[in-house]
Amino acid sequence: MGDEVSTTTPSGTSAQPSFDRLVALLRNEALKQRVAGLIGCVAALGIGTYLVILTVVILVRSYGHSHPAFPEHMEFLFNLLLVAAGLGAATSKRAKRAARELLEFDDVRAIGPLAEMFHTQDQELRGAIRPVLLRLLPMATSTLKTEISREQAHSLARAITGEDMDLSIAIIHGLGRFGTGTSLPDIRAIAEWQETFGNQKVLQRAAQEVLPALEQAARDEALRMSLLRPSSSPDAPEQVLLRPVGPYTTVDETQLLRPAQPD
Repeated sequence: MGDEVSTTTPSGTSAQPSFDRLVALLRNEALKQRVAGLIGCVAALGIGTYLVILTVVILVRSYGHSHPAFPEHMEFLFNLLLVAAGLGAATSKRAKRAARELLEFDDVRAIGPLAEMFHTQDQELRGAIRPVLLRLLPMATSTLKTEISREQAHSLARAITGEDMDLSIAIIHGLGRFGTGTSLPDIRAIAEWQETFGNQKVLQRAAQEVLPALEQAARDEALRMSLLRPSSSPDAPEQVLLRPVGPYTTVDETQLLRPAQPD
């Protein structure tokens, strides 16, 4: 199989617009889940902080005084929690439908969006995504590098556990082919496990096998970034003297060429 993977349904008919729509939907839903998680953390932190302060105030105050009233901003924090929960629930429903529809496609570009959705608490959704990843990961080649985001690569690495060896091995070998420097810390951590037992030894050996490829990918990225750095002109171009190529001789600086001043 070549680097190009066609997007077709089992019937063989082209379905590119439908596939692109589903992938875009899953990417948007993954973003919404991250936003919902951030909102939930902020709200939970605010509520926790207030409860600690409230407890201290109650303990310090005498029993003859009334307890602090429930402030309006606490209602706002509870509303934030409800919003976060609502976003999470709605996301699961939409993502579940999209993931089930993606079961019909053999396009490796679905790996990234599905990897992000794989960590949902919805076990039914996880069960629907797992066979898709198992089918698509062996098909993926280095051309997928440009399709996998940092978050998606990290989501794949998070799914590497000793409990699901088939999926974990498929992810490690997949990242070895299409992973970038982003995946290097996760795979290196597995390759350098100090104490391994049972399935962990198998995962460690697999990680050690792909580690050189990821290290090379990281070096290539660093080289590309260094080549893309813009060059800069001297702060004082009138002080830059152009000397002729050849044996060095002492020349009067007033006779040397100087770069022309920009208009």
